[in-house]
Amino acid sequence: MLEGMKVIEMASIAAGPVAATMLAEWGADVIKIEPLDGDRGRYIMQGLGVKDLPFDPDLDLHNRNKKSLALDLGTPEAHEIIETLMKDADVFITNMLSDKLVRRNLDWPYLSKINPRLVHAAISGYGSTGPDAQQRAIDHTAFWSRSGLAHLMTVKGAEPTPIRRAMGDRITATGLVAGILAAYIEVQRTGRGRAVETSLLRSAVFVGGADMAMQVAVGRVGSSQPRTANVNPMNGFYPTSDGRWIAANLTRLEFLDVLGHPEILTDPRFQDAASRRKHNTEVIEILDNIFRERTLSEWNVQLQTAEFSWAPVQNTAEVVNDPQALAAGAFVDVPYNDGRGTYRGPAMPVGFLNDDGSQAAQPTSQCPDIGQHTDQILASIGYSGDRIAQLRSRKVIR
Repeated sequence: MLEGMKVIEMASIAAGPVAATMLAEWGADVIKIEPLDGDRGRYIMQGLGVKDLPFDPDLDLHNRNKKSLALDLGTPEAHEIIETLMKDADVFITNMLSDKLVRRNLDWPYLSKINPRLVHAAISGYGSTGPDAQQRAIDHTAFWSRSGLAHLMTVKGAEPTPIRRAMGDRITATGLVAGILAAYIEVQRTGRGRAVETSLLRSAVFVGGADMAMQVAVGRVGSSQPRTANVNPMNGFYPTSDGRWIAANLTRLEFLDVLGHPEILTDPRFQDAASRRKHNTEVIEILDNIFRERTLSEWNVQLQTAEFSWAPVQNTAEVVNDPQALAAGAFVDVPYNDGRGTYRGPAMPVGFLNDDGSQAAQPTSQCPDIGQHTDQILASIGYSGDRIAQLRSRKVIR
């Protein structure tokens, strides 16, 4: 689909690399420019004390289908290489802070003079302007905490819970890809590129948009209450007899006959939203007792005909074997770089179907080794073998 699109990525860890990976799996030619010792994301598992993995699945998810060019980014020779690559690139993806981009002549005003058709896509913690634009950030700080999401998701009186690794990065990267593709379409029409930017903070405010809109409109939002104090007792989590949980949105009273307790259909506490809210703790207790009558497996059978939305609360081991997750294309087979077969990994969030219904735009390779394609890339822009060897001997390239 995106065959012919040339993308230069100078980004680390997750948010920027994920955006580039989406484009790579959809057909773009992505060159990952990284320091001689590699993207910092290559060392996260090691930093967490995880040493017994055959490969880094987290790194792979963020860097599949790319070519790696390793440079000493502080040298004039490296910058010359980068500028040469930029001249015919379609997209530049970076998560460098805006002042660093200016110092390295990688900002949009500079690069647009070299390539007016370039889509300059920047992703950061807090944006390119403002009092904290140059502040370091990760999704735990900018996306989850400063945005208000951690507060919104914390039950009143409880301690905040950290976000799981790189969740905010992947969400923000998806938004950046949408912006890149919109700007790329515009280039085909006008011949002029554009700067595109997003940030973890901006993305998170959008994710929490319903509460943010309420805060702006009326000056307040409700706090997250404990499960048993939910003001909408028909939308929540309910325990099963085997210690598991079911999430359900029990929208309309007449749909509850599937629960096997006809008495609740005439119970005045269930009759309307106002009554349910007034008697919320009692309604939740009644529903808890009903759901505790069966195991999760038994409810899975019982609720197949339900006219309300429900789902089991699954753990990751169950998700990777969930036939519906597999049918929905949530996992893909990723080829090992050494040719020994494939392994299953999470798919990108959007799928494309061939005419026969099969999935298109599948991964073709794992994350490349540091500098795996350095010689190939330099040769493609006119560097001779002797010149490449000279640069390597001087430790400009790897």
